[in-house]
Parts: sequence; structure tokens; C-alpha cells
Amino acid sequence: MITLKHLKIYKSYDGDVDSFARCATKKELSIINDSEWFFIDNLIQDLVLAEKGLVSEAYRDLVAYRVEQGCDNEQTVLELKKLACERRDI
Repeated sequence: MITLKHLKIYKSYDGDVDSFARCATKKELSIINDSEWFFIDNLIQDLVLAEKGLVSEAYRDLVAYRVEQGCDNEQTVLELKKLACERRDI
């Protein structure tokens, strides 16, 4: 389940998993793991593709479902969507 804490750490490394792997503190490593990091990456990528109209309606619905089910609350959903908007160049 993705939380605002996960997104804060993800954003602090600008989504760069290599930088996170090299520089993360023990506390950060205890908050977010690789699978959560890649889940955020995939959700952001899917949100960008959906926003650009590059996926089917069925896939767009699946992305919306994954976002709603994968985030702990509406504030986290909004922050995730904000991150996706910042990365439209994907």
C-alpha cells in the first residue's frame, strides 16, 4: 500500500531508484522497499500514458482501479497524480 511517506521519499530522489539505492538512509530503507518503489514507477508511467490517450479505455479503467486500490487514501492518490503530471515527458 502506497502512502504519502513513500511518495515523499520517491520524490526526494526524483524517482531515481539508483540514487535511492546508493544514498538512502536506514530510516528511508525501512519505509519503502524496491517493490513499492517500482509499483510507484509503474503507476506513474501508466497514469502518464492514460493522460496522453495512449491506452485503451479498459486499460485506463484498470489503471484507475490499481491507483485507488494501491494507495492508502485520497490524499495519496492526489499526490501520485500530481507526480504523474510533473512527469508527462515519460
